[in-house]
Amino acid sequence: MTTDQMVCVYFAGALVTACSMRSLRHFYRCVLLWPVFWVYLAVLVLEAAVEDIRHG
Repeated sequence: MTTDQMVCVYFAGALVTACSMRSLRHFYRCVLLWPVFWVYLAVLVLEAAVEDIRHG
């Protein structure tokens, strides 16, 4: 997964979160401290790293 794709995934997640938030302040807190999203990104990065190592 490229950096551009990761940024798109992040903004898509932020948009979905923004649609469900009533307060903009709460939205910033959720997006910046979104642990499930950061774990998901870490898994994607590790998956891409393992794939690169396998294909050399």
